[in-house]
Amino acid sequence: MREPVHYSTKSRFYRMLWMGGLVVAAMSQWATAANILVVGGTEATDDTFQAFLEGKGHTISNTLQPYAGTTPSAMELDAADLVIVSRSINSGNYIDDAGLAAAWNAIDKPMLLMSSYLIRTSRWGWVDTTAVNGDVAAPTDFNAYPAPSHPFVDGLTTSVFPSTFDGGNPMDIDWGGTASQVPAGSTVVATMTVGAEANALGILDIPAGTTLFADNEGTVSVTPQRRVFFQMNDYVDEDDVFVLSENGGAILNNILNELSDNPIVPGDVNGNGIVDIDDYYIIEDHFQQNVTMRSEGDLNNDGIVDFTDFRQWKSNRTDVGSGNLSDSTIPEPSGLTIIAFLGAGIAVAARARSRPAQKR
Repeated sequence: MREPVHYSTKSRFYRMLWMGGLVVAAMSQWATAANILVVGGTEATDDTFQAFLEGKGHTISNTLQPYAGTTPSAMELDAADLVIVSRSINSGNYIDDAGLAAAWNAIDKPMLLMSSYLIRTSRWGWVDTTAVNGDVAAPTDFNAYPAPSHPFVDGLTTSVFPSTFDGGNPMDIDWGGTASQVPAGSTVVATMTVGAEANALGILDIPAGTTLFADNEGTVSVTPQRRVFFQMNDYVDEDDVFVLSENGGAILNNILNELSDNPIVPGDVNGNGIVDIDDYYIIEDHFQQNVTMRSEGDLNNDGIVDFTDFRQWKSNRTDVGSGNLSDSTIPEPSGLTIIAFLGAGIAVAARARSRPAQKR
Protein backbone atom coordinates (compact mmCIF):
# COMPACT_ATOMS: atom_id res chain seq x y z
CA MET A 1 0.00 0.00 0.00
CA ARG A 2 1.33 3.42 -0.95
CA GLU A 3 2.45 5.50 2.00
CA PRO A 4 0.58 8.78 2.38
CA VAL A 5 2.59 11.93 1.76
CA HIS A 6 2.73 14.21 4.77
CA TYR A 7 3.36 17.91 4.22
CA SER A 8 4.79 19.93 7.04
CA THR A 9 2.86 22.91 8.26
CA LYS A 10 5.53 25.14 6.77
CA SER A 11 5.44 23.55 3.34
CA ARG A 12 1.64 23.74 3.29
CA PHE A 13 1.95 27.40 4.18
CA TYR A 14 4.38 28.05 1.32
CA ARG A 15 2.06 26.28 -1.11
CA MET A 16 -0.80 28.44 0.12
CA LEU A 17 1.27 31.61 -0.27
CA TRP A 18 2.31 30.60 -3.77
CA MET A 19 -1.28 29.97 -4.90
CA GLY A 20 -2.50 33.12 -3.21
CA GLY A 21 0.29 35.12 -4.79
CA LEU A 22 -0.77 34.06 -8.25
CA VAL A 23 -4.31 35.25 -7.59
CA VAL A 24 -3.13 38.57 -6.19
CA ALA A 25 -0.80 39.09 -9.14
CA ALA A 26 -3.62 38.44 -11.58
CA MET A 27 -5.86 40.95 -9.80
CA SER A 28 -3.31 43.67 -9.13
CA GLN A 29 -3.36 46.88 -11.15
CA TRP A 30 -0.28 48.39 -12.73
CA ALA A 31 0.98 51.51 -11.05
CA THR A 32 3.15 54.05 -12.81
CA ALA A 33 6.34 55.84 -11.99
CA ALA A 34 7.45 59.10 -13.53
CA ASN A 35 10.54 61.14 -14.18
CA ILE A 36 9.33 64.44 -12.78
CA LEU A 37 10.73 67.93 -13.32
CA VAL A 38 9.88 69.82 -10.13
CA VAL A 39 9.64 73.60 -10.18
CA GLY A 40 10.06 74.58 -6.55
CA GLY A 41 11.54 77.01 -4.10
CA THR A 42 14.61 75.34 -2.68
CA GLU A 43 15.43 71.85 -1.56
CA ALA A 44 14.96 72.98 2.05
CA THR A 45 11.44 74.19 1.25
CA ASP A 46 10.37 71.17 -0.77
CA ASP A 47 12.38 68.38 0.83
CA THR A 48 9.31 66.71 2.34
CA PHE A 49 7.51 67.00 -1.00
CA GLN A 50 10.50 65.48 -2.75
CA ALA A 51 10.54 62.63 -0.21
CA PHE A 52 6.85 62.01 -0.90
CA LEU A 53 7.43 61.75 -4.65
CA GLU A 54 10.43 59.46 -4.31
CA GLY A 55 8.62 57.35 -1.74
CA LYS A 56 5.91 56.68 -4.34
CA GLY A 57 8.52 55.35 -6.75
CA HIS A 58 8.98 58.50 -8.83
CA THR A 59 12.28 60.12 -9.80
CA ILE A 60 13.14 63.82 -9.64
CA SER A 61 14.83 64.37 -13.00
CA ASN A 62 16.19 67.86 -12.40
CA THR A 63 18.01 69.86 -9.77
CA LEU A 64 15.18 71.39 -7.77
CA GLN A 65 14.99 75.12 -8.53
CA PRO A 66 12.40 77.88 -9.09
CA TYR A 67 13.31 78.75 -12.72
CA ALA A 68 12.54 82.38 -11.87
CA GLY A 69 12.21 84.50 -15.00
CA THR A 70 12.74 81.59 -17.37
CA THR A 71 11.50 78.12 -18.33
CA PRO A 72 13.29 74.75 -18.07
CA SER A 73 15.69 73.96 -20.88
CA ALA A 74 14.74 71.69 -23.76
CA MET A 75 17.16 69.08 -22.41
CA GLU A 76 15.53 69.15 -18.97
CA LEU A 77 12.07 68.83 -20.47
CA ASP A 78 13.16 65.95 -22.71
CA ALA A 79 14.27 64.03 -19.61
CA ALA A 80 10.92 64.52 -17.85
CA ASP A 81 7.58 62.75 -18.22
CA LEU A 82 5.73 65.59 -16.54
CA VAL A 83 6.25 68.93 -14.82
CA ILE A 84 5.12 69.82 -11.29
CA VAL A 85 4.97 73.44 -10.17
CA SER A 86 5.00 73.21 -6.40
CA ARG A 87 3.22 75.35 -3.84
CA SER A 88 6.52 76.88 -2.73
CA ILE A 89 7.04 79.13 -5.76
CA ASN A 90 6.62 82.92 -5.90
CA SER A 91 4.08 83.46 -8.67
CA GLY A 92 5.46 86.85 -9.70
CA ASN A 93 8.62 85.15 -11.00
CA TYR A 94 6.64 83.54 -13.83
CA ILE A 95 5.18 86.66 -15.46
CA ASP A 96 7.99 89.20 -15.07
CA ASP A 97 9.23 89.03 -18.66
CA ALA A 98 7.27 89.53 -21.86
CA GLY A 99 5.72 86.30 -23.08
CA LEU A 100 6.81 84.33 -20.01
CA ALA A 101 3.32 83.18 -18.97
CA ALA A 102 2.58 82.05 -22.53
CA ALA A 103 5.93 80.21 -22.65
CA TRP A 104 5.04 78.24 -19.53
CA ASN A 105 1.58 77.46 -20.89
CA ALA A 106 3.20 76.22 -24.11
CA ILE A 107 5.37 73.58 -22.40
CA ASP A 108 4.63 70.36 -24.24
CA LYS A 109 4.54 68.11 -21.19
CA PRO A 110 1.70 67.19 -18.81
CA MET A 111 1.75 69.64 -15.92
CA LEU A 112 0.53 69.60 -12.32
CA LEU A 113 0.16 73.04 -10.74
CA MET A 114 -0.21 73.34 -6.97
CA SER A 115 -0.26 77.12 -6.51
CA SER A 116 -3.57 78.99 -6.63
CA TYR A 117 -1.64 82.21 -7.29
CA LEU A 118 -0.54 81.05 -10.75
CA ILE A 119 -3.96 79.92 -12.01
CA ARG A 120 -5.35 83.48 -12.02
CA THR A 121 -5.86 85.61 -15.11
CA SER A 122 -3.28 88.02 -13.63
CA ARG A 123 -0.81 85.13 -14.03
CA TRP A 124 -1.34 82.13 -16.37
CA GLY A 125 -5.10 82.29 -16.97
CA TRP A 126 -6.16 78.76 -16.03
CA VAL A 127 -9.14 80.07 -14.01
CA ASP A 128 -11.24 83.19 -14.61
CA THR A 129 -10.41 85.09 -11.45
CA THR A 130 -7.78 87.48 -10.13
CA ALA A 131 -8.53 86.83 -6.45
CA VAL A 132 -6.66 84.70 -3.95
CA ASN A 133 -7.96 84.29 -0.43
CA GLY A 134 -4.97 83.83 1.84
CA ASP A 135 -4.29 82.43 5.29
CA VAL A 136 -7.66 80.72 5.67
CA ALA A 137 -8.07 77.64 7.83
CA ALA A 138 -7.69 74.61 5.56
CA PRO A 139 -10.51 72.06 5.44
CA THR A 140 -9.70 68.45 6.21
CA ASP A 141 -11.92 67.09 3.43
CA PHE A 142 -13.05 67.83 -0.08
CA ASN A 143 -16.77 68.14 -0.64
CA ALA A 144 -18.61 65.12 -2.05
CA TYR A 145 -17.12 64.39 -5.46
CA PRO A 146 -19.21 65.44 -8.49
CA ALA A 147 -17.90 62.34 -10.31
CA PRO A 148 -16.72 59.74 -7.76
CA SER A 149 -15.54 57.40 -10.55
CA HIS A 150 -12.99 59.90 -11.89
CA PRO A 151 -9.61 58.09 -11.89
CA PHE A 152 -8.06 60.69 -9.57
CA VAL A 153 -10.46 59.80 -6.74
CA ASP A 154 -12.04 56.47 -7.70
CA GLY A 155 -12.35 54.24 -4.63
CA LEU A 156 -10.98 56.90 -2.27
CA THR A 157 -12.57 59.05 0.42
CA THR A 158 -12.72 62.85 0.48
CA SER A 159 -10.05 63.21 3.18
CA VAL A 160 -7.16 65.38 1.96
CA PHE A 161 -5.47 67.33 4.78
CA PRO A 162 -4.85 66.54 8.44
CA SER A 163 -6.45 68.99 10.84
CA THR A 164 -3.09 69.89 12.37
CA PHE A 165 0.58 69.43 11.59
CA ASP A 166 3.92 69.44 13.36
CA GLY A 167 2.70 69.03 16.90
CA GLY A 168 -0.76 70.52 16.62
CA ASN A 169 -0.42 73.71 14.57
CA PRO A 170 -3.48 74.46 12.39
CA MET A 171 -3.26 74.08 8.62
CA ASP A 172 -3.73 77.21 6.46
CA ILE A 173 -4.63 77.46 2.80
CA ASP A 174 -4.41 80.15 0.11
CA TRP A 175 -7.18 79.39 -2.34
CA GLY A 176 -8.39 80.97 -5.55
CA GLY A 177 -11.09 80.14 -8.08
CA THR A 178 -14.44 78.41 -7.87
CA ALA A 179 -16.15 75.65 -9.81
CA SER A 180 -17.94 78.23 -12.00
CA GLN A 181 -14.72 79.91 -13.18
CA VAL A 182 -13.06 77.08 -15.10
CA PRO A 183 -12.32 76.71 -18.84
CA ALA A 184 -14.90 75.06 -21.11
CA GLY A 185 -14.19 71.36 -21.49
CA SER A 186 -12.35 71.00 -18.18
CA THR A 187 -13.54 68.82 -15.30
CA VAL A 188 -13.95 69.93 -11.70
CA VAL A 189 -12.90 66.77 -9.88
CA ALA A 190 -13.12 68.16 -6.35
CA THR A 191 -14.30 71.26 -4.53
CA MET A 192 -13.86 72.30 -0.94
CA THR A 193 -15.64 74.50 1.55
CA VAL A 194 -13.29 77.23 2.75
CA GLY A 195 -14.79 79.78 5.08
CA ALA A 196 -17.98 81.08 3.45
CA GLU A 197 -17.11 79.69 0.00
CA ALA A 198 -18.73 76.29 -0.59
CA ASN A 199 -17.29 75.65 -4.08
CA ALA A 200 -13.62 76.57 -3.89
CA LEU A 201 -11.58 74.62 -6.43
CA GLY A 202 -9.88 71.53 -5.05
CA ILE A 203 -8.86 69.61 -8.18
CA LEU A 204 -9.29 70.75 -11.78
CA ASP A 205 -8.55 68.45 -14.75
CA ILE A 206 -7.86 70.34 -18.00
CA PRO A 207 -7.44 68.14 -21.10
CA ALA A 208 -5.02 68.85 -23.94
CA GLY A 209 -6.48 71.20 -26.54
CA THR A 210 -8.37 73.33 -24.00
CA THR A 211 -8.55 77.08 -24.56
CA LEU A 212 -7.50 78.87 -21.40
CA PHE A 213 -8.43 82.37 -20.31
CA ALA A 214 -6.26 85.35 -21.20
CA ASP A 215 -3.05 85.54 -19.18
CA ASN A 216 -1.50 88.66 -17.60
CA GLU A 217 -0.54 90.02 -21.04
CA GLY A 218 -3.85 89.16 -22.70
CA THR A 219 -2.51 86.09 -24.50
CA VAL A 220 -4.96 83.21 -24.82
CA SER A 221 -3.20 79.84 -24.79
CA VAL A 222 -4.37 76.38 -25.82
CA THR A 223 -3.01 73.56 -23.66
CA PRO A 224 -0.61 71.34 -25.64
CA GLN A 225 -0.97 68.55 -23.08
CA ARG A 226 -3.05 67.78 -20.02
CA ARG A 227 -2.98 70.24 -17.12
CA VAL A 228 -4.13 69.55 -13.55
CA PHE A 229 -4.58 71.96 -10.68
CA PHE A 230 -4.38 70.53 -7.15
CA GLN A 231 -5.14 72.95 -4.32
CA MET A 232 -2.29 72.39 -1.87
CA ASN A 233 -2.21 73.76 1.64
CA ASP A 234 0.11 76.62 2.45
CA TYR A 235 3.03 74.50 3.61
CA VAL A 236 5.62 77.15 2.73
CA ASP A 237 4.33 79.22 5.65
CA GLU A 238 4.21 76.22 7.99
CA ASP A 239 7.80 75.19 8.65
CA ASP A 240 8.07 73.84 5.09
CA VAL A 241 6.10 70.74 6.05
CA PHE A 242 4.45 69.23 3.00
CA VAL A 243 1.71 67.10 4.51
CA LEU A 244 -1.39 65.33 3.29
CA SER A 245 -3.65 62.78 4.88
CA GLU A 246 -2.95 59.20 3.79
CA ASN A 247 -5.97 59.39 1.49
CA GLY A 248 -4.85 62.80 0.19
CA GLY A 249 -1.48 61.32 -0.67
CA ALA A 250 -3.19 58.52 -2.59
CA ILE A 251 -5.21 61.09 -4.55
CA LEU A 252 -2.11 63.06 -5.45
CA ASN A 253 -0.29 59.90 -6.50
CA ASN A 254 -3.25 58.91 -8.68
CA ILE A 255 -2.90 62.26 -10.44
CA LEU A 256 0.79 61.63 -11.05
CA ASN A 257 0.06 58.14 -12.33
CA GLU A 258 -2.57 59.49 -14.72
CA LEU A 259 -0.15 62.10 -16.03
CA SER A 260 2.57 59.50 -16.61
CA ASP A 261 2.64 56.29 -18.57
CA ASN A 262 5.86 54.65 -17.36
CA PRO A 263 5.02 51.31 -15.72
CA ILE A 264 6.38 50.35 -12.34
CA VAL A 265 7.49 46.73 -12.24
CA PRO A 266 5.05 44.86 -9.95
CA GLY A 267 6.89 43.58 -6.88
CA ASP A 268 9.79 46.03 -7.29
CA VAL A 269 10.16 47.77 -3.93
CA ASN A 270 13.42 49.65 -4.38
CA GLY A 271 12.65 50.92 -7.88
CA ASN A 272 15.61 49.39 -9.72
CA GLY A 273 13.41 47.54 -12.22
CA ILE A 274 14.32 44.11 -10.82
CA VAL A 275 12.22 42.01 -8.45
CA ASP A 276 14.69 40.13 -6.28
CA ILE A 277 15.63 39.19 -2.73
CA ASP A 278 16.63 42.79 -1.92
CA ASP A 279 13.00 43.82 -2.34
CA TYR A 280 11.94 40.97 -0.05
CA TYR A 281 14.24 42.15 2.74
CA ILE A 282 12.59 45.59 2.69
CA ILE A 283 9.16 43.97 3.01
CA GLU A 284 10.43 41.81 5.87
CA ASP A 285 11.88 44.81 7.72
CA HIS A 286 8.57 46.71 7.56
CA PHE A 287 6.13 43.82 7.78
CA GLN A 288 2.84 44.70 9.58
CA GLN A 289 3.96 48.33 9.88
CA ASN A 290 2.03 51.38 8.75
CA VAL A 291 4.16 53.17 6.15
CA THR A 292 3.77 55.96 3.61
CA MET A 293 6.18 54.90 0.87
CA ARG A 294 6.47 52.19 -1.75
CA SER A 295 10.19 52.09 -0.98
CA GLU A 296 9.27 50.79 2.50
CA GLY A 297 7.44 47.78 1.06
CA ASP A 298 3.91 49.09 0.48
CA LEU A 299 3.43 47.81 -3.07
CA ASN A 300 -0.33 48.32 -3.30
CA ASN A 301 -0.41 51.79 -1.72
CA ASP A 302 -2.79 50.89 1.13
CA GLY A 303 -0.59 52.26 3.91
CA ILE A 304 0.53 48.95 5.43
CA VAL A 305 3.08 46.29 4.56
CA ASP A 306 1.30 42.94 4.72
CA PHE A 307 0.63 39.62 2.97
CA THR A 308 -0.65 41.36 -0.15
CA ASP A 309 2.67 43.14 -0.68
CA PHE A 310 4.61 39.95 0.05
CA ARG A 311 2.56 37.95 -2.44
CA GLN A 312 2.95 40.58 -5.14
CA TRP A 313 6.71 40.43 -4.68
CA LYS A 314 6.80 36.62 -4.56
CA SER A 315 4.75 36.08 -7.70
CA ASN A 316 6.83 38.57 -9.70
CA ARG A 317 10.38 37.82 -8.52
CA THR A 318 12.87 37.35 -11.33
CA ASP A 319 15.88 35.94 -9.50
CA VAL A 320 14.69 32.33 -9.06
CA GLY A 321 17.39 29.92 -10.22
CA SER A 322 20.11 32.57 -10.23
CA GLY A 323 21.83 31.38 -7.09
CA ASN A 324 19.30 33.00 -4.77
CA LEU A 325 16.59 31.34 -2.75
CA SER A 326 14.24 29.19 -4.79
CA ASP A 327 10.47 29.14 -4.44
CA SER A 328 10.66 25.95 -2.38
CA THR A 329 12.88 27.62 0.21
CA ILE A 330 11.48 31.14 0.11
CA PRO A 331 11.50 32.76 3.55
CA GLU A 332 8.48 34.52 4.96
CA PRO A 333 8.61 37.98 6.55
CA SER A 334 9.09 38.29 10.29
CA GLY A 335 5.87 37.45 12.07
CA LEU A 336 4.45 35.30 9.28
CA THR A 337 5.70 32.09 10.89
CA ILE A 338 3.62 32.68 13.99
CA ILE A 339 0.57 33.54 11.90
CA ALA A 340 1.08 30.46 9.75
CA PHE A 341 1.32 28.08 12.67
CA LEU A 342 -1.66 29.66 14.40
CA GLY A 343 -3.64 29.22 11.19
CA ALA A 344 -2.46 25.64 10.83
CA GLY A 345 -3.40 24.89 14.43
CA ILE A 346 -6.90 26.22 13.91
CA ALA A 347 -7.26 24.13 10.77
CA VAL A 348 -6.08 20.98 12.53
CA ALA A 349 -8.47 21.58 15.41
CA ALA A 350 -11.33 22.11 12.99
CA ARG A 351 -10.56 18.84 11.18
CA ALA A 352 -10.38 17.00 14.48
CA ARG A 353 -13.79 18.27 15.52
CA SER A 354 -15.37 17.33 12.21
CA ARG A 355 -13.80 13.85 11.91
CA PRO A 356 -16.23 11.01 12.68
CA ALA A 357 -15.37 8.63 15.54
CA GLN A 358 -13.54 5.52 14.38
CA LYS A 359 -14.80 2.04 15.30
CA ARG A 360 -12.24 0.01 17.13
